[in-house]
Amino acid sequence: MGTLTDSSSSVDLKRAKEDAETLARVRGLKPKDHVDGEDAGTVLSLVLGALDLDEKEDVEATCPNDHHGEHWGDWDGWTRETLEVAVLSLRDQAAAEYARVDPWEEALKEAKSAVILAQVAQEDHAARLNKERGEALLPPEETLEKVSRYETTLERSLFRTIHELHRLQATREGEPLLPPAAVDVDLST
Repeated sequence: MGTLTDSSSSVDLKRAKEDAETLARVRGLKPKDHVDGEDAGTVLSLVLGALDLDEKEDVEATCPNDHHGEHWGDWDGWTRETLEVAVLSLRDQAAAEYARVDPWEEALKEAKSAVILAQVAQEDHAARLNKERGEALLPPEETLEKVSRYETTLERSLFRTIHELHRLQATREGEPLLPPAAVDVDLST
């Protein structure tokens, strides 16, 4: 049985949604608008993945001169315009199949797909978790059947005892004892 507390699927879903939202928000900025370094790093990483460049080692995004080789997410001098130059430079390094595609659109499609996959994974995880919880709470079927039979036996014994008690109380109070009544019940009408 797996762990009942794993929440990595909810973290993955949250991250996928944040990535898609960041990409859409940054894409909508005006050319001179400032872009946070972390957002630029997210965009460039998503574009790398969408253009199948994340496996290559010699990929370089064209960055402004004052970038000085810092990691994309660590540099805070990004604008929407400089980010566009970097995105297009990544597209130029991609395989020929990506030569005419909009890298933003490809990255957005990939991000939306990641959200859907993360949602499915989270739903699967929730279903597995519910099943595991149910299995952890309930005994096997044969044990439930045995307990049910014992319960029926005890219930019958309890009713016989209650009836015997009523008969004894009636005897002590001097009331005449009535024979047990047998009732036929017919449910078909």
